[in-house]
Amino acid sequence: MLSSNSIRSRLTLASLLLLPLICGALAWSLERAFSVSLLENQQRQMTLQAYALMASAELQQNTLWLPEVMSDDRLNQLSSDSFAVVLDNNLSISWRSLSASDKAVDIIHALSKIKTGVSSFKRTSINHEETFVFQYAVEWESDEGIALPFQFVIYENQADYRSQVQKYRHTLWLWLCAIGLSLIFAQLIVLRWGLAPLNDLIKDIAAVRQGNTERLKETYPKELTAVTSSINQLLEHEESQRARYRNTMADLAHSIKNPVAIIASELSSASRNNQLPKPVLDELSQQNERINQIVSYQLNRAVGGAAAPFVKAIPINPVAKEIISALKKVYVDKNLSISIDISESAVFKGDKGDLMELLGNLLDNAFKYGQEAISIAAKGGVSNGKDGTENQYLIIVIEDGGPGLSKEQQTQLIHRGERADTAIPGQGIGLAVVSDIVKTYQGEVSLDRATLGGLSVSLVFTWNS
Repeated sequence: MLSSNSIRSRLTLASLLLLPLICGALAWSLERAFSVSLLENQQRQMTLQAYALMASAELQQNTLWLPEVMSDDRLNQLSSDSFAVVLDNNLSISWRSLSASDKAVDIIHALSKIKTGVSSFKRTSINHEETFVFQYAVEWESDEGIALPFQFVIYENQADYRSQVQKYRHTLWLWLCAIGLSLIFAQLIVLRWGLAPLNDLIKDIAAVRQGNTERLKETYPKELTAVTSSINQLLEHEESQRARYRNTMADLAHSIKNPVAIIASELSSASRNNQLPKPVLDELSQQNERINQIVSYQLNRAVGGAAAPFVKAIPINPVAKEIISALKKVYVDKNLSISIDISESAVFKGDKGDLMELLGNLLDNAFKYGQEAISIAAKGGVSNGKDGTENQYLIIVIEDGGPGLSKEQQTQLIHRGERADTAIPGQGIGLAVVSDIVKTYQGEVSLDRATLGGLSVSLVFTWNS
């Protein structure tokens, strides 16, 4: 279906509309020119016939005599398409050709007198047959010097003329249709070739959006160079801005965490030296750890990336295996069965740090609370949206065999919108960070009871292709 939003469709539609109009106008013009040419030729032939009759005529007793048999065989044959008569001053028949013997030439009474030396060529109908009529008025001088007017009238059926026009029209339309179809086909090829750079640009932009490449190619025609250069500059600027922002936030995180680490060290030293009562030390340590968690949580919220149209696609499998390998060393005392089912099509369109934060928090919780087994599954692909557009999707499901969370706790974590310093104990901070990052990417996170007995966390992301 042709769409008005497509350049190719617009040009194709214009060609389909204009070419028939042009071919029709051309056909009408050529047919008109051919018809006029035939009429002019017909008039010349009938003029020559009239001259031939005049050359054969002789004046006898104030009337014209012409031989019974004429040099033009058509005038000698009955039922011929051509016949001739000679009219006197009273428009009475002075002579008629043999071919006019079986013709009712009452039409002569409808003829009007014309001036001497003047000819007339027109169309008329005789017995419901379209006929050409040619009149030529002359004067013949008698022996007494009297000018006797006569009119030579030639009739010819239009059947041959119409047959030639019909044949020409048939041949003309046949060739014009063939030429028109050839032009449309050639136009489509030209459009395809001419718009090929635009198709390449669309594919390159899609590749950048899907994260398969970082920049557009620079091999486009000069008409598109300004566009592609601007897009590449925009990509570079966006990347440098993200890097600069992350570096600034990393410096801030380092600056804040150092004092927190110093406080933790001093509290540990005070605990070893019994400088403060144990309840006070426990409370201070707990609050210091709380500060550390809040700082980490808020910094993660600040540096969390948003789903941008031009980001590199990050495969899930290598990142997940890297995190699992690190967590195995941390929880070396736990003999957990780990199931990994991640398809090659599972990719994350966003910042790698955000992906590691998501998987790190969820897998850390799974390792921490899982008792016998944990599992991670991920799949991706392309789906059709409600508006008919194609969208990429990513689904990640992490389950553990731990105690899980109650329905009330799940609802509180996902929907509460509370700050990290009021998060519920246990998995609260990690899941709160995950929830905020997922929302930043306009994804969905859901909690449920796992088939392993513990908590099942599902992450769903959708991006425009």
